[in-house]
Amino acid sequence: MNAAEKARGDQHLFRFSDKDSREMQMISATGSTRELVRSFQFDFCAGEELSQGSFFRASGAMALMDAVVEGYVATIFAYGQTGSGKTYSMSGIEELLANAQKKAAMDPASSIRHGGELSDGVIPRALKYLFSMLEKAPKEVHFIVRASYCEIYNEQVFDLLNPASGALSVRWNDRSGFYVQKLLVVQCDSVDDIMAVVQEGHKNRRVGTHEMNKDSSRSHSIMTVHVDRQTTDPNDSHVVTKFGKMSFVDLAGSERLKETKSSNAEETSNINRSLLTLGKVISALASKAQANFIPYRDSKLTKLLMYSLGGNSLTLMVACVSPSSAALEDTLSTLNYATRAKNIQNRPTVQVDPMELALSNLRRENHQLKAENEALRMRLRSLGGSGSSLRASPSKLALMALAEREDSRYLHHQAMARNPSLASIPSASRLHPLSSDSSHVTLPPIGLLRSPGKERRPTPSSATQISVDVYKNQLVSLQEENEKLVHHSTAAEHKMRQLKAENQALELKLQQLAESS
Repeated sequence: MNAAEKARGDQHLFRFSDKDSREMQMISATGSTRELVRSFQFDFCAGEELSQGSFFRASGAMALMDAVVEGYVATIFAYGQTGSGKTYSMSGIEELLANAQKKAAMDPASSIRHGGELSDGVIPRALKYLFSMLEKAPKEVHFIVRASYCEIYNEQVFDLLNPASGALSVRWNDRSGFYVQKLLVVQCDSVDDIMAVVQEGHKNRRVGTHEMNKDSSRSHSIMTVHVDRQTTDPNDSHVVTKFGKMSFVDLAGSERLKETKSSNAEETSNINRSLLTLGKVISALASKAQANFIPYRDSKLTKLLMYSLGGNSLTLMVACVSPSSAALEDTLSTLNYATRAKNIQNRPTVQVDPMELALSNLRRENHQLKAENEALRMRLRSLGGSGSSLRASPSKLALMALAEREDSRYLHHQAMARNPSLASIPSASRLHPLSSDSSHVTLPPIGLLRSPGKERRPTPSSATQISVDVYKNQLVSLQEENEKLVHHSTAAEHKMRQLKAENQALELKLQQLAESS
């Protein structure tokens, strides 16, 4: 319980099971035995005595960050009434974060990795864990980390990194779903960079004072971290990019208007409306009836959480509750929310460009066929045949060279088509305001940011088709050649068996002659 609840003398109505850390128990408010009234089962239950570090390690947040580095989408969102510990669990003590930012402003040489390590919440710990992993990445893997921070206040979306931009629109496209148009995305090359984003967002977030919390967050905040993983194939230097993404969501308090005694009734009403829609979405997704209609479009919050709930995301819900008797109704509401959310089935998938994946698969099959080709040649030579008669013809060699050229040309034009302004951006620039989907910007592989000059180039679509067709033709040629090698190998083996049979017959005849003499 918080200080105000203790001062009022509120009773403690919840406890944890001694036998199972996944069980929360509601107990009676009267009687000396405090009998068990109801129990709730979750993946993990944490009491107020648990440290921030222990909670982070037990929560599964590190496993989600591991998945993001591999190209998955993940979400961690905190839900509960005001004063139950949502912002503390997600961020830590905000005063310490603010003090660290002020110190860094006065002394640029100082580090702002955290406000106070012991009080750091899930967000700063997860971000530090992320960069510790990136530092250990193999040399053929390169990462680009970018971050954005927005809030939803009175059903309008605002950029916490660029407050002057005003209310932003939520748009839709088939490739990435709902996104915030013109949301500022900042490239972060270090822990200090990304912690500066966290602290700037906290500084600009709206807070309000009401009876339940003097510094209550009056908006829903969403911090999104994009992790682009670029892996270079050692066989042909081809770069494959996976687009991991982590969203940290801190929801506004879920209490009723009469409890807050806030001066802004419209504000609380809008908060409750978006949370009510969120509840409808969770209920519809968790329903065994599998309702066809999910009301994602009924609020900005549920639009932006569409893939986190019932989509392709790995999602962790942190349900924050108060054990106080005065908060019983809100606590039960939150626990019921979390219980329903457990039944939602997501379908996590690695985020990669479909055409890039197709080319990667063609290359992989190409390498496998080449290896099979060489193995068959060696096998044929060992059987006394000649693999040299099946060497690649000049036309096949030209085909392979064309494939390599078209491959490089395709990758370059694909990057430029998606980011036409990249070639002219100074290397020192690190702020990228987006006019379209901020969550799926594809940065080109290292070394491809060069001026195209006056060279005539095919369009990206034609270059792609040429590259695919070339690889398919090459695969057909290799398959035909391998079939010939298998035929030659089989014939050689058959001839070898015949010779062995003849030798055995001759040896038997010699033995019979020797015995008769």
